[in-house]
Amino acid sequence: MTNERTIPTSPRKRDSELRSWLLSLLATVLTFAFFWYGFRTRPPTVKETVTEAQSSCQFVGSWENHDRLADWERMLHIWARLADPTVMVLPDEQLGFSRVRQTKRALPETPVPEYGFRVILSKEATFPGIRLTAPPHALPDEMRLRWTAALPELPPAPTVVPLPEGIVWHRPDGRVLVSMPELDLERVRKAISEGGRPRYPTRVELRAGSAETPTRIRVRRASGNVQLDLHVVSALRRDVGAYERKKRYLAAAAERPAYLPPPGASILFEIEWSLFSTELSPED
Repeated sequence: MTNERTIPTSPRKRDSELRSWLLSLLATVLTFAFFWYGFRTRPPTVKETVTEAQSSCQFVGSWENHDRLADWERMLHIWARLADPTVMVLPDEQLGFSRVRQTKRALPETPVPEYGFRVILSKEATFPGIRLTAPPHALPDEMRLRWTAALPELPPAPTVVPLPEGIVWHRPDGRVLVSMPELDLERVRKAISEGGRPRYPTRVELRAGSAETPTRIRVRRASGNVQLDLHVVSALRRDVGAYERKKRYLAAAAERPAYLPPPGASILFEIEWSLFSTELSPED
């Protein structure tokens, strides 16, 4: 028969065992945490970036300032006028917008290698020049022999007609008029002696009358001597008035003056005074 007895445990020993057990547990947890956090692999943190897609709008310059436009803008204007605008969005180099604004491709170029060489001329005897059978012609003679040039047709020389001395009636373009009204030479000399020599030719406009309007005579440019201008106007009025009276009463005997324009038309005369001599001639 066996007698078993339980040895009672003291409180100090129980506390020591509990403390030892807690320390072992804490050491186990710390060791596990060290290996877990120290040797595990984690993927790198990637920061997501958001890129905003922004569209740009570019205005094309007006065609009025086409000298200041870029080449692609000028080509775009020409393309828009001649081509079909509906194919503008096509990415085609022959039909679409890429035909107008295309980027030139920069291809790398290989430089040409330098190659040096040397030419050795052979020393040979020089031959004298070949003697021609005939002497060469000079350049003018050669051109005359080879080319047959047609002589230009020269217009006939104009006939020089000396200006008559006295009072000359002419048109503004210089054409001399004949069969004009006669002027009183004594009255002309008196007007020049009193008012001085005229500085300009007297320009007179004659507008022929019609059934509604009478004949009008106006001085368009004065000569500088009023008496001479009035004398010209009175001579024209006297000559035209005599023709109109004959035409009214003696239509068959009325001879129309050569200087008188058609009814309603006008003509300009100029009277040149510079050739008139105030000295009396033997005929006067």
